[in-house]
Amino acid sequence: MFLLEVQVNRFAIFLRDVGEDARRGRIYLPQDELAQAGLLDDDVLVGKVTDRWRYFTKNQIERARMFYDEAEKGVAELNAASGWPVWASLLLYRLILDERSKPTTTTTSQGRRARDTKKT
Repeated sequence: MFLLEVQVNRFAIFLRDVGEDARRGRIYLPQDELAQAGLLDDDVLVGKVTDRWRYFTKNQIERARMFYDEAEKGVAELNAASGWPVWASLLLYRLILDERSKPTTTTTSQGRRARDTKKT
């Protein structure tokens, strides 16, 4: 269960930081899934937003939400002393994912939408 939580939290961070990572020449998205969506590394690196990119991003966010749902099932089985920090972590990272899923945050070039107003 703990490994699932770590993986889903890292995944949310990858989605949140797509633009920032791309500006630094890095891509942490699943390469096979980018290819399946008809996207190239260059599309991500230059911040090219197309319907394919929007579809890809939407699917990645939906997948992350499924991971969160699974992780929450496991957290419910923890005792109260162990469970509260895990719940807090899941909640915070789910908020990151929610912020990323807003329509204004689907571009790769702008990075985190909330960068100028609050730290996410």
